[in-house]
Amino acid sequence: MAEIDGEYITQTQEQRNYGVLRAWFPRWVWNTACNFEMIRDEFLRQKKDLALAKYQNKFKGTPAVIIGSGSSLDSTAPLLKDFQGAVFSSFSNAKICARHGHKPDYICAFDGNVIHEQTLEAVNWKNTTLVTHPAVDPWLFEFWKWDKAYYCMMHIAAVDYSLLKPNMTLDQVVAIIKDQTFGKDFFEDINPIIFPWIRTAILNAGCVVNNAIQVAHFMGYDPLFLCGVDFGYPKKRHRAIGYQPVRWADPVRALAEIALKAGHADWFEWLQDKAWRKVIPGGLESIGRKLHKAENGVLTTEEQIEYKHAMMHVYMIDCPQLMDCSEGIITELPKVEFGKVVKDGEGYWKKYIRTDEEIKSIGQSVIDRQNKLSDERNADQKGTKVPAAAGSKS
Repeated sequence: MAEIDGEYITQTQEQRNYGVLRAWFPRWVWNTACNFEMIRDEFLRQKKDLALAKYQNKFKGTPAVIIGSGSSLDSTAPLLKDFQGAVFSSFSNAKICARHGHKPDYICAFDGNVIHEQTLEAVNWKNTTLVTHPAVDPWLFEFWKWDKAYYCMMHIAAVDYSLLKPNMTLDQVVAIIKDQTFGKDFFEDINPIIFPWIRTAILNAGCVVNNAIQVAHFMGYDPLFLCGVDFGYPKKRHRAIGYQPVRWADPVRALAEIALKAGHADWFEWLQDKAWRKVIPGGLESIGRKLHKAENGVLTTEEQIEYKHAMMHVYMIDCPQLMDCSEGIITELPKVEFGKVVKDGEGYWKKYIRTDEEIKSIGQSVIDRQNKLSDERNADQKGTKVPAAAGSKS
């Protein structure tokens, strides 16, 4: 399989957002319409305050782990059972956390597509909160019987003013602006009107991990440790090893939890092996995308590079204390060992704290570097030369 050097992306962030919005908008609107009555009933008739807003800064200073599905999670997941803090997962890796003795405190359901039942079934998610929005697939709400916290999805529309030309008519200008601000009314005007009880919006930033970072930071969790957030394939595998409960697993899992509380980690592992079946993921041939070689040599794809690009935007906007415990293409965040995080806590990780100014500078440098690389590659393909920046040496 051929590899392409560099962390370049062929689209600007605005172009990608434009395409994603048009691809997903019909489903988001349909799902919202399907879920409206149920959410309204929860807030008004059942008198439940299920708004994420009530958790703002509630957990200030408490550390949390953000779980990704990269293959490096194989190494850090077994340490979760001893982690003293919150765990944020997606629905696709929640069972990995459960298998290793720390059910997610929060499962972030971000995607609007159909969530396969097997990713969540056969586990009691008591004490886990589903963090989600009204535009997810209605099946999820039919299945989920435990705690929930809602936010509204934010999708910022940006006008590409380079498309506007001096000789255009007013109708042409209006048509371009209308096209560029597609969906703005739904996200910025309609959602706050029909869901006034939710009170909070979280930016759509490309993937569940970037969504979870914003949610955790909003709730006050700090610092945030990234585990399995590879945005690439360091072990030449598509993702981390998954787990499914075996038949009649509940009594065995109950015994495993007793063993863990009693301090018998070896018994816990033995019993968990009996209660869970490993799901071995496919190799890189199952990805079906062109592979890139990141700056540190890890294989990745343009989609994963875009997720890193979006993460840097979140990093600059929110300034969370992100620390990376993964083995992928993120090299700009402080690298910490999750084993030492678990064992030594603040005494270990506090030396990696960054100021807001440092965070913004580092995030911007990553985005500038990726944009420059993309411009250079696009220029090479067109047979033109990218002009050097003012004051630079070329």
